[in-house]
Amino acid sequence: MTGCHYLLSVALLASFLPLAQSPGQVRQVQKLEQKFVSEKDPVNRAKALAKLLPREIDEAAAEIRGGNTSAGISRLQHYRDVARQVHQALLGMGRLPAKKPEGFMQLQIALRESLRRLSDLLFLIPLGQRDPVEVVRSDLSLLNSQLLQELFPPPAPRKKK
Repeated sequence: MTGCHYLLSVALLASFLPLAQSPGQVRQVQKLEQKFVSEKDPVNRAKALAKLLPREIDEAAAEIRGGNTSAGISRLQHYRDVARQVHQALLGMGRLPAKKPEGFMQLQIALRESLRRLSDLLFLIPLGQRDPVEVVRSDLSLLNSQLLQELFPPPAPRKKK
């Protein structure tokens, strides 16, 4: 790919990622953050995080686009850790995700959407600074795969007669 084609590709990709958020969007994200922090029930926390996670990735993209790459990466790492904690809290309830998927399903859907956004975001980051974002993406991908296995376990082998 020539330099011109690469720049055109990056510019086109950047047009799909959100720009800085409007004051109304910022207030909405703050409300989602407050709801997430105030929730004690793991299922409700997972639902709140499902709404918050894609927006936080958009916010990290805006920070990176604005030249504050380290703050954007730090935000991504924080929400990766939060997603892990929420997943552990859901498992700690003792519920089987395949039988009672509430919370697990919302978290998995948010992770799937977030992974797409992270893939797009990688092209905005200078090559030498991509490693931390690739690690976050890999960690979230692993968590997503784990959730899919928990939600849709393989069928039990048939018993022989």
